[in-house]
Amino acid sequence: MKYSSTIVLSCVALGLALPALGGDGVGIRYIEHADPLNTALAGMSDDGSTLVFNAWGMVPSLLVDRGVGLQTIYESTSSSTFVWSGGVSDDGGLVSVNAFNQAGAMNWRPGALSGIPRYVHNGTTSYYTHTGAVSGDGLVNGMQAGGPDGPRVLLYQDRAFTDLGFEDGDLSFSLNVSGLDRTGSVMTLNQSVGNADATISGSHAWLWEEGGFTKIPDLVLARDRVDSRVAGVSSDGSTAFGRSHGVFFDGEGGFYDWGPTGSWIYRDGIQTEILDDGFEYINATDITDDGNMLLVNAGSEEGGFGSYLWTSQDGFVSIQDILAQEGITISGDSVYFSAMSGDGTVLAGDTYTEGIGFTSFVVTIPSPGALLMLGGGLLMLSGRRR
Repeated sequence: MKYSSTIVLSCVALGLALPALGGDGVGIRYIEHADPLNTALAGMSDDGSTLVFNAWGMVPSLLVDRGVGLQTIYESTSSSTFVWSGGVSDDGGLVSVNAFNQAGAMNWRPGALSGIPRYVHNGTTSYYTHTGAVSGDGLVNGMQAGGPDGPRVLLYQDRAFTDLGFEDGDLSFSLNVSGLDRTGSVMTLNQSVGNADATISGSHAWLWEEGGFTKIPDLVLARDRVDSRVAGVSSDGSTAFGRSHGVFFDGEGGFYDWGPTGSWIYRDGIQTEILDDGFEYINATDITDDGNMLLVNAGSEEGGFGSYLWTSQDGFVSIQDILAQEGITISGDSVYFSAMSGDGTVLAGDTYTEGIGFTSFVVTIPSPGALLMLGGGLLMLSGRRR
């Protein structure tokens, strides 16, 4: 395993163990890819033990890292096949796999792949059946299927499907599951609404709890139309999170430009916008088990972009500043944090360097309650935009 010399020197000087995760220290581990131009992080288990990577080069595939090196868990037989993961269980013991126009949906457990059949609705086999999320306990897949009767949203457990019967009166162009809680009793779902000419005319975010669906409101943004997407739900099922963005059209009704983008949480029937006057773009990508902290990428064209931890109590705390307190800098033309462990102490993402490609990384930080102990000034530092 190779490490940046800057990181190695910084960590050696601080006495940090690079491969270690958890604990009270700050550390970093790099994961380099055989095909760095076409491989990047796709997800991480809630305990931080298992990283999933998507490779979309000549041989589309899914790979995992469980601390002992990269392992290919699915490899396509066609360069035209799109392969992606639909989630990973809390302990990394199950990773869902989708191979479009090939094997369909599968579940991987160490050493074995098991197929999920295509859903049959009203006697007709669906065109596709894909997994969109995995419950934290690894027992339930949240799935979507498409067929002549339109898209369906499903639970798959004990080798059997449960059709959740989503209907709202609109023409659903597609339904895509984005998250499940630990037990599979709370689901987040995105609906792309279609026109009669089979073009997408908007997107809506939904929350399902045993008993029914609830539409999550759009943020009030400057726009001709607002589209909302829910990214997932906390493991305890209490808090959904996502983003809304404005869309502008030209004088003939065609797409013109994206408007502002804002993120939100939805808890106990109340939507709370994630606000900061210094940011024009706020995109939450992960949430802790209790729903109290978000991993956010945010910024503006003038001030630059960075990655942050957000809580309603403390607002935005810069991850780069947390690392800088310990002399750690992640190099590259762009750095993007996309995954966080359930307790908020393990963060993962990719750094991209022009002409080289992606290098993935895993960062360990103190527990959220200990953040302010790092040098006594992280909230002051977090005002610096990158």
